[in-house]
Amino acid sequence: MRTILSLLSLAFVTAFCIAACERSEDPAPAPARALDLVLVPHRGDDERDEAIRRAQTRVGTGQQIEAALGQLGWAYVAKARTSRDEGYYRLAQACAEAIIEETGSSNDSRPPEALLLLGHVAATFHRFAEAETIAAELVRRRGLPFDHLLLGDAFMEQGKIEEAIA
Repeated sequence: MRTILSLLSLAFVTAFCIAACERSEDPAPAPARALDLVLVPHRGDDERDEAIRRAQTRVGTGQQIEAALGQLGWAYVAKARTSRDEGYYRLAQACAEAIIEETGSSNDSRPPEALLLLGHVAATFHRFAEAETIAAELVRRRGLPFDHLLLGDAFMEQGKIEEAIA
């Protein structure tokens, strides 16, 4: 008898929950913006954690947002390297995406700071063809040493040794 009552209770609760969900008129939650993701409060007690918190504070002021997000992205890269937690690389990528969002850039006019972060993350995750494309654009647009370094690494990892040497 107790088993039958338990099953009836479970069936009633299930039917009630299904009916409540079908009546719900709540809109689907909006997708999180990259900026919201990179500003989630960070914990930790080493110097890299403190650098992340300082950079988050700077981003939070909204001043010089592109430079502040770039600084935060590289702070996440530094944390990823020492912690060996690839999640920090994903946060660095989110910083690049936030730069693009916050500057209202189109795909063909993405800021160089965002591109360099995106290229670095692509290379880290062994997406070398993608890193090559990004680095080639950076070299064409500004030609800084880090741009050439990223391009050379992408070439080398794909076995394009002559291109890497050049």
